[in-house]
Amino acid sequence: MAELRRRVEDGVPKAALARELGVSRETLYRALRAASGSAGAGQGPSGANRPAEVSV
Repeated sequence: MAELRRRVEDGVPKAALARELGVSRETLYRALRAASGSAGAGQGPSGANRPAEVSV
């Protein structure tokens, strides 16, 4: 995973990395989020940056 992160930081497109690994871009994004410890709920390549639900 460290090598993957380094390559992303070096500017290698995530789509190219996903293709090289034989996984979808979404799988790559999920793996990167999981490794960074951030849940990333509602964010990512799916385009769904939804606001949090508000209870009144």
